[in-house]
Amino acid sequence: MASINKLSIRGVRAFSPDEEEQVISFCFPLTIIVGSNGCGKTTIIESLKYAVTGSLPPGNKSGQAFVHDPKSMNQASVKANIKLRFTNRAGNPMVVVRSMEVTQKKTALTFKALDGIIRTTDPETGQRVSLSHKCTELDRQIPLLMGVSKPILEHVVFCHQEDSSWPLMEGAVLKKRFDDIFDSTRYAKALEAIRKLKNEYTGVVKDLKADQAGLAAHKKAAEGFREELDAAKSQLEDIDDTITNTDEHIAAEEEERDKFQKVIDEIADIHTRSDEIVQQIDIARATAESLREACDDDWTKKHSQEELVGMLATFDDKIEDDERELHKAKREYKTVQKDIEALGEEKMRINADLAKCTAQREQHEKDLRQRQDHMEKMGNEYELQLEGGSMTQGSYGGSLTGGTFGTQQSALSQGTVGTTAGGGRRSIDSVATGLTGMTQDTLVTISGDDMTSFLNAVSKKDAELRSEKEEFQRKAEQEQDDLVKKVSELQARLSTIQNEKTRLKAKIEEALQESQSLKSSGSSHQKIRKGDIDEAKKLAAKARQEADAANSDARMTVIPQEIREAEDKIAALKGQIEDDQRLVTEMRKHEDELREVQMLKRQVENEREVIEEVLKDENSALYKYQVDTTLGEDNGDIYRSIEEKANTVNSAFMLQKDKLDAAERKLSDTQKRLTEKSSLHSHNARQLNQLRAQMQGLSQPNRGHAKIETVIRESQKWDLNHSKSNSTVGTNSDPQQIIDHFSQRIADCKEEYDSPESISRTIKKLKKLAKNTDAGSARGLKCPCCLKAITADDINDFKETMRELADPVNSAIVKMDEALAQDRKEEVELYTKWRSDVQASVGDYLEFKRVNNEIENLEDPVANVETELKTLDEQRKELKDEVSNEQATVTELQTLNDVMNRLRDDASKISRKLSQIKDKELAIGTSSVGANQDLNGIERALSSKNKEKEDLMNDISSLNKESSSLNKRAKEASDKASQLEKSTKAKEEQFEQDQQATVRKNELSELINNWRDEETKLEDDDKPIRRQLHGKDVDLKRLRQTNKTEDDRLNGVLNDFQRDAQMLDDFNVKIDKYLESNKDEAQRRLTDDLNENKEMITEKKKALRDLSPTVNALEKKLDDQSRHKKNLQNNIKVFQQVAKEKDLVAEKAKINEEIELIEGSDDSQAKYNAANKKIRDLEDKRNRAEGRRNGVKDQVKLLKRKLNTEDYKNIDERHRQIMIKTIATGTCADDLGKYYKALDNALLRYHGMKIADINKIIRELWSLTYKGQDINNIQLVSGAEGAAKSARSYNYRVVMTKGTSQMDMRGRCSAGQRVLASIVIRLALAETFCLNCGVMALDEPTTNLDYANKRGLAIALAQIIATRAVQSNFQLVIITHDEDFVSMMKNELSAHTGFNMPERYFQVQREECASDGKFYSKINAVDWDEI
Repeated sequence: MASINKLSIRGVRAFSPDEEEQVISFCFPLTIIVGSNGCGKTTIIESLKYAVTGSLPPGNKSGQAFVHDPKSMNQASVKANIKLRFTNRAGNPMVVVRSMEVTQKKTALTFKALDGIIRTTDPETGQRVSLSHKCTELDRQIPLLMGVSKPILEHVVFCHQEDSSWPLMEGAVLKKRFDDIFDSTRYAKALEAIRKLKNEYTGVVKDLKADQAGLAAHKKAAEGFREELDAAKSQLEDIDDTITNTDEHIAAEEEERDKFQKVIDEIADIHTRSDEIVQQIDIARATAESLREACDDDWTKKHSQEELVGMLATFDDKIEDDERELHKAKREYKTVQKDIEALGEEKMRINADLAKCTAQREQHEKDLRQRQDHMEKMGNEYELQLEGGSMTQGSYGGSLTGGTFGTQQSALSQGTVGTTAGGGRRSIDSVATGLTGMTQDTLVTISGDDMTSFLNAVSKKDAELRSEKEEFQRKAEQEQDDLVKKVSELQARLSTIQNEKTRLKAKIEEALQESQSLKSSGSSHQKIRKGDIDEAKKLAAKARQEADAANSDARMTVIPQEIREAEDKIAALKGQIEDDQRLVTEMRKHEDELREVQMLKRQVENEREVIEEVLKDENSALYKYQVDTTLGEDNGDIYRSIEEKANTVNSAFMLQKDKLDAAERKLSDTQKRLTEKSSLHSHNARQLNQLRAQMQGLSQPNRGHAKIETVIRESQKWDLNHSKSNSTVGTNSDPQQIIDHFSQRIADCKEEYDSPESISRTIKKLKKLAKNTDAGSARGLKCPCCLKAITADDINDFKETMRELADPVNSAIVKMDEALAQDRKEEVELYTKWRSDVQASVGDYLEFKRVNNEIENLEDPVANVETELKTLDEQRKELKDEVSNEQATVTELQTLNDVMNRLRDDASKISRKLSQIKDKELAIGTSSVGANQDLNGIERALSSKNKEKEDLMNDISSLNKESSSLNKRAKEASDKASQLEKSTKAKEEQFEQDQQATVRKNELSELINNWRDEETKLEDDDKPIRRQLHGKDVDLKRLRQTNKTEDDRLNGVLNDFQRDAQMLDDFNVKIDKYLESNKDEAQRRLTDDLNENKEMITEKKKALRDLSPTVNALEKKLDDQSRHKKNLQNNIKVFQQVAKEKDLVAEKAKINEEIELIEGSDDSQAKYNAANKKIRDLEDKRNRAEGRRNGVKDQVKLLKRKLNTEDYKNIDERHRQIMIKTIATGTCADDLGKYYKALDNALLRYHGMKIADINKIIRELWSLTYKGQDINNIQLVSGAEGAAKSARSYNYRVVMTKGTSQMDMRGRCSAGQRVLASIVIRLALAETFCLNCGVMALDEPTTNLDYANKRGLAIALAQIIATRAVQSNFQLVIITHDEDFVSMMKNELSAHTGFNMPERYFQVQREECASDGKFYSKINAVDWDEI
């Protein structure tokens, strides 16, 4: 079971946030906390309540006032925390830590609850485990861990002082509190949710039943569609078999036809071969003629073929010799050409090298002139002096190049630079004089001696400039060092003076601060004189004498003895009172039982009247169903009578329900049939509309049926125009008949004209006959047309006529045949087009016929189903009215049955109460407790003993007060003496400190004056040194600036000179490099090579001109031999073509013999045509089967689409699912009704039992605590709101019994009665609901209580503690400022045995903080004996 162990507080209200936390340990079974008003006692209850529930005190919804105010501490924010160590319901120790923070904003305070912590110990490892939680999580978890709901903890266990009288508040507040305690709201919401859910499920069941009926109709229709689909599939299989058989016959006929086709093809191939051989004979003859014409000389008559072949063989050898000679000459010609090309490339390379040398020469001359100008510029600018004679080359930074400069004289040289007669020093002007007046084309070369002399002058000038710069830098550094040294000496002197002044200022400041501190300490307290000390010593001595007198009072020894005597008498009286109370309790128990028996009898009569009233209200309905409405006189027969009536009503209800079910089944069957017929009608109507729409689409001009009709009309018109009306097609002819007609016409057209090939063969035969007449005599020959003999004079005419007829362009026979062929071709194309249109439209035509037949088949069934639907709809309306009437009767019987079931339950309750009455009467009759004693006498004796005990306790209280007064007086006298002695000692110490401070201030004043004189002297020494230092600084800056300017100038001169010297060095390097490369000699060599190259090119061109005539002669000779060879080859080919013609004539004779040997060559074409006709008949049959199959396929697709629509897809599974869902949902609705009824009854019983337990405890506590005579008893009354169970709620009120009358206590009781009633009710609630937690806290329970009721409360609490002390977790926390009540508690607890008295109590008081002088709440433990 749960309990609280220790609480620590920091930063809450008056508890300091900076000092150590205040801790209080809770004792078993009692913890008393005492303190004056405003010391912080209630803060402990608030902290306990916040720790376990997270609820802030009343009036602190935002929490700013719950935490210590930051303003009082001059801080921006203050943090507070509360730690509570408790034992959870499982017996495990835990610690909860809650932290808060209040921050001061600009205009307001803001409160923030920080995350809390729960610490516990792992039972397995023994380690401490800390878990951080949000505040809302802690608010849920802590009550669960303690095993008590949050409303109980908030309003009962840790109830705030301002909220302690809530049981007597207005009705709305009281109802909310009790609803939270009983948790009624949550269960009422649960009941309402169950009821709504049941209604929802009932509605869903109705909807599901309707959906199930619709799906059943769809299921029936789907079964019909499946049967149609199976029949269509069977028909499709039969058609497929027919098509397969037809395909087999077609294949057999095609095989037979292919045999005849092979014979025809073989004959055609032979004819083709014969024609090809005839053509090849003509080609061979024509080729031979053309070859003869192409030959320059015809040698076929002079020489044989073998002789010509031999001549060709020897001719090839001669040609090969000539070709080899020509090839050799051409190879030599190409070699010479390549040599000329190579010499040309060499010439170009030499010219490029010459141009390069010329450019380098020009650059060299330019460099010489630029060097001359640069040397003249340097000599004039830097005043260089040259020395005569041979001089050693000087170095210029290690980069100038020595050597020979200008020792080679050019052809363009005008002279050299001379020297002086004496060979001594010369001016640079003498060198430059010889250079004056030169033109741009003049080339000057400087000798090596002159260049060496000039370079030496440059080196010397460089050394002079460097030396000048170094000398200047040395002098400047020396001057600067002297000035810097003087400035440093002055700065050192000035720094010494400054440090001394700083030291003196620090000493003066320190002395002034000490002096000021002494003055402040002297002014902060009153000046102590010697006389004041003497006076204080006298007062302290006098106070000490008074304290000794108070401590030696004899009365302080007598009072404890009198208290012990009174306590002994009280102990004896307590034993007697307990015996009398037990006896009174036993006697009152039977009195309560009698009252309970009377109450039960009144309840039985009241409930009987209720049953009679209900029967009277339902009299007409009961009479309608022949049910007796009277009850027997004996109450014991009520249940049997009501049971009979209820059974009668139930039987009538079940019978009527069966009638309703039968009517509903009829209605359902009719509805089902109506739905099936309606679905079938909808299906047929939709199918009919679809077929009509399909018929309309098939009737469009661009569809097959219209096309076939158009073809028939056009063919009839064409046949009429061409006089073929006897062979035209009929208007209603079948498409296959039309196709056969067109096919026959196409075959007839092809037979009416000869092919151009046969005409060509006939003309060739006649032409051959004409050619034969050229070969010999014409006797015995006749014309093949008129059989007239052909004379010699007619041969030429015959030959010319045959030639004209054989002409493919101008032949009259060919033209006539072509015209006829063109007409027949157009006719065939027209018939072919019509046949193709009819073949392409066969499918649409067959579909049109099929759709038309289906429309005719569906129109009658649709009309019949519409008539049936009207009949079924009328039947459905009649059955619906019948069901409505039966449903009304069932509803009436249902209501009556529910009423009778309720009455049966009420009668059952009456029966149970009668049994209780009987049992209680038997128990009262057999009990003999207190039979020989008078209850009133015992109560009067008990009252007398209680009064005597109270008088003794009052005496003890008076003695305690007297003892406390004496102790207080003695303590006050001792405290006063100690305070005076302490004050005297403090005055003596203060007087001594004042004397020492005066002496020290004088010493400090003298020191400060001396130090200030020294500071003035140092100021006088400082000024001249600063003036000297300033002058030296100015001189140093001026010198540095001057030196920098001169140094920059010298650096510029030196840098310019070095740059010019480097440029001269670069010129010398380039000139030396050119001279060393010997470019003039290379140019002369290139000129010689160029001349030699030109001579070689001239020689090669001359050789090429000599070879050209030889090559041309050889080519001409070879060309003539090629023409001669070609003539030989053409003569040989003439022989070959003549031989080939003879071979082809022999092969033609063999082919004619092969045609005569082929079997069936005469009737193969007729048999082939007969086989073709059979195949066409079979194909027609197959096409008709294909048309039927397409129609059946469309029907199958349509049925499948219907079955795949949303209405019929998975209809069986959907029907099964909704049937299962309907049954399951109905079962759920029934179960929810049962759950609702069971939970409602359980809540009613639970509420009644708890109210009875609470009132029993209230009655016992009230009789024990209240000492007035006006209120006999108080109790908590609860009544249900509303008659409907679905809206059941409870009202609560506290009533008091005065005599035999009950009235509301709120507004009719005094403040003390209200406080006492609230405490009693809270104790009863704690006793009832705190089964897992034995903690109870009372904050200022004696408010508004007089002495008697205060004492009664102490007695009741002591008795509760004594009774509950056996529980290890029982804890009562009392917070009070009333020390008398604490004394009463001590006295009462001391009179009981069986438990340990607490060792200490806790005192809360305000104590001053040593750090800031403010007063904070402190908790101190005080021994229990000091009360």
